[in-house]
Amino acid sequence: MLVNTHATFRWRHGLFAAFDFDQLKTFNADLYITMLDNAENVHQRLLRDHDLDHTLKDIMVWREEELLATEIIANITRGHGHFFMIARGRNVPTTETIYRLMFERTNARSISRFR
Repeated sequence: MLVNTHATFRWRHGLFAAFDFDQLKTFNADLYITMLDNAENVHQRLLRDHDLDHTLKDIMVWREEELLATEIIANITRGHGHFFMIARGRNVPTTETIYRLMFERTNARSISRFR
């Protein structure tokens, strides 16, 4: 089962958790993955799809917050080695990388070195 959610939200210059910690502990996920996209791509999507005042720096800061929050959640709930960050695929589809993490665990160590 895959669950797609954010770890954090920013609203009016405040940072908020986007999860219920007790539910995360109960769910007990095997992996925690943060998918990254180029900040410029995110910027263009926000301009196109949302009326949201932002800068590229805002996007980069939020991305760092997402990474840190997800890594902390993974380390607290499952221990070291269950958090991965994955860039949206360009040459290798992202779905293939996630599949390998989920079902070919012997490759996880070589993949995680690129964090």
